[in-house]
Amino acid sequence: MKKKWMPMLIWITAAAVVVIAVIYALNNLWGDKPVKTVTAREVAESEIKIPRGNSKPTETLSEDVYALAIYVDTTGVVNLGLFPEEISATADSMRIAVIEGAVRRYAELTGANAKLSATEAKTLMKQPLVDYSLAAPGVPNPGGVPTAKIKDDSLSQFQIWVDALSDVKNEQVQQSIRNGSGIVLFADKNTPYAEVSVVMDQLKELGRSKFAIKSY
Repeated sequence: MKKKWMPMLIWITAAAVVVIAVIYALNNLWGDKPVKTVTAREVAESEIKIPRGNSKPTETLSEDVYALAIYVDTTGVVNLGLFPEEISATADSMRIAVIEGAVRRYAELTGANAKLSATEAKTLMKQPLVDYSLAAPGVPNPGGVPTAKIKDDSLSQFQIWVDALSDVKNEQVQQSIRNGSGIVLFADKNTPYAEVSVVMDQLKELGRSKFAIKSY
């Protein structure tokens, strides 16, 4: 009798193992998974080209240059990349033009005695990542680039940076900004629309209604 039931018992056991394995696999595929939070800084650092080792800058811009990358994470923190794909002397000079223009506009708007020293300018023009407040240029700010308006009916620091792009005297760059390819907005796929819309609305306030949007 035992021998008669043994094959059936083995078959039932094997079938149960298969069913459990299928359920486990489906749960991994469709079940709830923890969402990995990616900060704006992490994305910026992964996207921005940084000279390494013996890499040497070129003297020309890429054919499809874009001037400003905007990184928005799930909490609404904004970081910027100035000419993030460019490693060139030309990009360095345009980068410092934007940085000095932003610092000047901030000083005019707030009355702050903000001015970059020659040493600070030389350092910052080599750093495409903007993760700081204009109140302390070059010092990483956990809150990234502020998007709150400095005064009622005035600009935010984010808008000051966008406006300072006009200080770049390069027609290739200005044309890319006008046609919408020169500004790219990167948003985490889990970022609430309300956080992204703050940036988009402020771009539109400046007349920058053309820009590219990418998710990460």
